Amino acid sequence: DKFDGMSLGDTVFVNPNANEGTWLVKHEFGHVKQSRYLGWLYLPLIFVPSYVWNKFISFVDGLNIMEDWRLTYVYHQFYTEWWANWLIT
Repeated sequence: DKFDGMSLGDTVFVNPNANEGTWLVKHEFGHVKQSRYLGWLYLPLIFVPSYVWNKFISFVDGLNIMEDWRLTYVYHQFYTEWWANWLIT
């Protein structure tokens, strides 16, 4: 199970060895914006679903049934991730 990044409120945690680098940091700041918009609702509406989605994608990745690029694409279609990406563009 790999860890690349996570945001909770205004705090961003990023693995310095993550391949995504600067893009990942920007993406996590998209989650920071979500937190600022939603306040305490961020936890049940974004953080928990995003965490569960990440764990599910990690499980699917471990099955080796999908190419990495396709799995990444599917991951970012989930509403929590799509919205974070939209907020940084």
